[in-house]
Amino acid sequence: MGTTISEISDVLAALGRPLDGPCRVLDIGTQNVGLCSADDVIRFIRRFNDVWDHADLAAYAQVVAAGAAHHPQYGGINGAWLGDILSRAGFEYVAYDIFEGYRTTIFDLNTDAVPAAQHGSFDLVLNCGTSEHVLNQYNVFNVMHDAVRVGGVMYHAIPMTGYLRHGYLTYTPMLFCDLARANEYEIVKMNFIGPQGWSAVSEQLVERYPDMVRFDPADPIAPRWRDVRVPDSLVSVTLRRTAAAPFRAALETTTAAAPVAREILEAYGGEGAADRDAGGAVTAERDAVDRSIQSVLDRFADPDLGYQEIVDLCEAHQKAYPGVAFPPLLEKKALELALAAYPDRDDMRARLEMVEKSLVEQWPLYRFSAGAACVDGGMIAMDGIEERLLAIPGRQVRLRYAVAAFHRYVAAGRPERYPLALEFAALRYAAEELYPDDWSLRLRLGSCAAQLSNRMNLRRRAE
Repeated sequence: MGTTISEISDVLAALGRPLDGPCRVLDIGTQNVGLCSADDVIRFIRRFNDVWDHADLAAYAQVVAAGAAHHPQYGGINGAWLGDILSRAGFEYVAYDIFEGYRTTIFDLNTDAVPAAQHGSFDLVLNCGTSEHVLNQYNVFNVMHDAVRVGGVMYHAIPMTGYLRHGYLTYTPMLFCDLARANEYEIVKMNFIGPQGWSAVSEQLVERYPDMVRFDPADPIAPRWRDVRVPDSLVSVTLRRTAAAPFRAALETTTAAAPVAREILEAYGGEGAADRDAGGAVTAERDAVDRSIQSVLDRFADPDLGYQEIVDLCEAHQKAYPGVAFPPLLEKKALELALAAYPDRDDMRARLEMVEKSLVEQWPLYRFSAGAACVDGGMIAMDGIEERLLAIPGRQVRLRYAVAAFHRYVAAGRPERYPLALEFAALRYAAEELYPDDWSLRLRLGSCAAQLSNRMNLRRRAE
């Protein structure tokens, strides 16, 4: 997709400090520069490397500016190499690409690996519209990670929406947030660029493939998509590598129907996880954390439970399960205990509000007021009797009891033990009768329905 001198100047500013030697730049896909004037080129080169004869530099800049011309309808003419400009500015430039270009190494981003001698040798790695053309996304991000030094910067400027005939993929900001969490990257800056025009679905997709694809004649798609347009936009992300650990893939779990299996989490468990697991170190570390969590939950209502114990447990959890969120119920408990001792800590109150929101997302019944004063405490004894609430006449009354019972489970640190049938009934009433447009209720209702249906034993009919 190319880049501009102003864009590269902004990215270089993220390096944040003078370099000991020449800045080494790796370009993932040999890039052209567009939309620059001769003055832009002169200012950029003189800023970093004011060694050239001014008349010669001016003549050079005129040629570059001509090659950087851009037509509003047809795009750029691709006549100005970024690498040439950076080299004139004193940078050491290398590109990986599948065709010959300026200081380009022939490199297949689907399969090739960074040579050992180049590991961690680049101060800046650029991905200005290349990765969307590559099928093996894991290898692309792994290559960039391996190439950049600790403290160095990786920059992505790639399609976010639209661009329906450009490459294979568009990207969500979630990807980069998860990659940053998994690899301890600092997100220096993120921006959504555009809209940069529109893509017509009918023109770009429906009318493009009739010779290759036989669409379903019973469901004609052309009329449905004739007037639909999608905005073209980019997401730009500047990431700083802060740790020497090998690359780790992010694990996207927002649509998981149940807690992710432990063996899967362990496969994403951090630097050297496989090696350390072979010696049992990671397993022992996590077992210890799991036992500590269970101990705190067993003493959840104990007045002697202190917030520092949970804080220490949170630190141990982050070490044992990097990238995995600490249980919000435990963080809520720690914050409440801390605020009891330090009631003026507004930062803790703000964090508690965030944790409460995450609990509501996980357990939608948590949002409803307990109303325990109106409920017979004997009906919510946390011993399984709660399922009898399903027999109480009146769905609204049952919801009131169900909410009160749920809050009792939360107060005891045991929301996961709340009777599933009761939660399903309460959520179904709330979602269907009270808040039909609330998607969070529907999502949790679906999760409960899936678990309940899986447990149902169906009898065969008599012959």
